[in-house]
Amino acid sequence: MEAMIRVQSVKRNHPAARLMNALKDLDLEVHYASVSVVKDLMLQQATVKMTNRSYTQEQLTAALYSRLAGGLSNSSGSSRFWDVV
Repeated sequence: MEAMIRVQSVKRNHPAARLMNALKDLDLEVHYASVSVVKDLMLQQATVKMTNRSYTQEQLTAALYSRLAGGLSNSSGSSRFWDVV
């Protein structure tokens, strides 16, 4: 099973590294990842394969948010996950 993950955040506190660490912690195999920066905004997209464990969209969103919320904050203090497909 595969999932597409998109994350928007401010670019401080190394959000790309934090996302990759979160995917590693969740035992997800990265097939594709991209990072784009526009001014202070970082847009990330990753396609992952769930080999050892499967997550529902809600489980994956919650697991990623709990791992990233501390470091991927926007100016209002919260991360915004666009979608986990």
